[in-house]
Amino acid sequence: MEQITSTLGSVGFNSVPYWLKPFSVLSNGEKSRVELARMSLEKDLVVYDEFTSLVDRDVAKSMSNSVQKLFRKRNKKLVAVTCHHDVLEWLKPDWVYDTDRKEFSSGKLQGAKSSDSISKELQKNIGNIIKSIII
Repeated sequence: MEQITSTLGSVGFNSVPYWLKPFSVLSNGEKSRVELARMSLEKDLVVYDEFTSLVDRDVAKSMSNSVQKLFRKRNKKLVAVTCHHDVLEWLKPDWVYDTDRKEFSSGKLQGAKSSDSISKELQKNIGNIIKSIII
């Protein structure tokens, strides 16, 4: 029980009365946080499509900050798939794959120094090189 309550708090879902509500009545932001909390308890690797796409940008910022701290603290891996570049600042990813440029880069999308060595190393040994969070 302590791990569950701690995890819910870690993703920013702190309101105990809301913990008692059915999932179907929660807002999109609350649902996203609960889903991420549940997945972080069940899996070492979480792939989350449409990360922050259904929430406003204030919630996206808060959720990104909370989630990146939780996953790093618990040594879990998150692959966050998103079209929103603003989350990079808050999520602080280890690696980014930019589908527009078709390039891997280290941690930043805008102005990142993508190198052939990063892409070659990732292609050669993708399972070992990726650390904890990728967008």
